[in-house]
Amino acid sequence: MLKFVKGLFGQSKTLCGDRKADAFPPEFAVKSGLGSYNTTELNGNFLGQLLGATSHIDAKLNSFEIDVLSRLKSQLKNTGNLFASLPRTEETLPKLQTMLESSSQIETEAVVNLLKRDPVVLGDAVVLSESLKYQKGHPVKSFNDMIHALGEPGLLELVEISSRRPVIGQNDGHFVEMAGPKLLRHAINSAEISSELARKVSANTFYAYIAGLLNNLGLFVGCHILDIAFDGKHSPNSRKFREDFYDLCQKLTTAIARNWKLPEMVCQVYEMQSQGSSRDACCQEAINLYVADKLAKAWMMPQRLDLADKETRVLANRAHRELDFSRLKLM
Repeated sequence: MLKFVKGLFGQSKTLCGDRKADAFPPEFAVKSGLGSYNTTELNGNFLGQLLGATSHIDAKLNSFEIDVLSRLKSQLKNTGNLFASLPRTEETLPKLQTMLESSSQIETEAVVNLLKRDPVVLGDAVVLSESLKYQKGHPVKSFNDMIHALGEPGLLELVEISSRRPVIGQNDGHFVEMAGPKLLRHAINSAEISSELARKVSANTFYAYIAGLLNNLGLFVGCHILDIAFDGKHSPNSRKFREDFYDLCQKLTTAIARNWKLPEMVCQVYEMQSQGSSRDACCQEAINLYVADKLAKAWMMPQRLDLADKETRVLANRAHRELDFSRLKLM
């Protein structure tokens, strides 16, 4: 797998910053009955699914789009007030509470599997486990480390902290209600693929899973801003808006990760991802997230792209042949 990835993206070691890759990953293309998808088109079609506007037009930004982009830029300068608004899933905390009450011993695997389905509660758990209160002098580098560091007191505190957050599906506006379940599904699939790619090259699967699962935080915020700014007259369907919106949401994910104090490796990966248009060098972890993100989006296209087409010499097909999809829990 490492040879395969190096052949696609240039030389790279498994720790960010150890060695520069030759260039940022090339255009991602997938051939299907619908035609060809490159990176921009795939992102655009994914956003179309999220926003309920599957077609886009080459037109000037309308007043609604201009307002949304302006609000996003302002939000980038002040991310401190975002954390309380990041949404969690409805079922995670009640299930975690039940687990803690029904057993005298923490069932680590069951708790981990539960947290791996909720980006924001997992983020809270990671940050809490790395706090001075729970770290116990040892860095958290795996899910087992995280649960061991927290113990029952930490998990109970996690329930208290995360319970203050809004719930996906409750009191959502039009865009969040429409996009929320799809963003969650894409995040879980990205995390599963990213973790498996990391396992193949002996990189840290814990960081890889976190990076994939929390990669849509900026898009969650972006959809919330769409609801706030919606004027009932215009739609977010210009090509220019989608490109700028996606770029700003990626930058917002990076800013949230930094201010939330997520693990340094995850923050570095997000920074490299948001700088992708400049073709900056990237590390193995950033490459893994790039591949996972695109495969997860292709997986969600209206007509499932034929990732097993051996005649199509593109990234998706090569990754599909290399990955053990039976290990993945894709939604």
